[in-house]
Amino acid sequence: MNKIVYNKTTIRERFSYFRNQKGLSQTELGLKLEEIMGEPFDRFTISNYETGRRRIPAYLVPALAQIFGITTDELFYTERDIASLQNIDTLGVKVAGYREMMDSQPEAAAQKSLEALEQARKEIQGLKEELRLRDQKMAIMEEQLQTYDSAAQKMSKMLGIRQQKQS
Repeated sequence: MNKIVYNKTTIRERFSYFRNQKGLSQTELGLKLEEIMGEPFDRFTISNYETGRRRIPAYLVPALAQIFGITTDELFYTERDIASLQNIDTLGVKVAGYREMMDSQPEAAAQKSLEALEQARKEIQGLKEELRLRDQKMAIMEEQLQTYDSAAQKMSKMLGIRQQKQS
């Protein structure tokens, strides 16, 4: 990614920037969107998005990110903006940084990307293990609940019988 993107502050500016970075005409972008979305997007519609005469619909954001080869966050924010946000996806921040590095250090960017993906894979495995352990605990708790429920029903019947005898 080129540092010029940092000067692009609005989504329409970023939209135009990324389209040009991909070397797509407005017509070509419209055809790619049509392929993905199944509805027509002519060059006038694309032009209206870029000039701000029409807002870019939210449902197009994932398709645009796919076409441009960026994250959805990158369509809205600079890498610096992304890094400054709290509670964000750190992998997305790293990917944005690696895209910038691709221009000057493609091999290093590729290596760092692979390392980030490996770290993400390990985190996912850890989360899957946590989920498996929670599922096991939940099954045990459900069994205990059934035992307690059964005991409560028996006690309720016994109390009901005693109350009937006393009446």
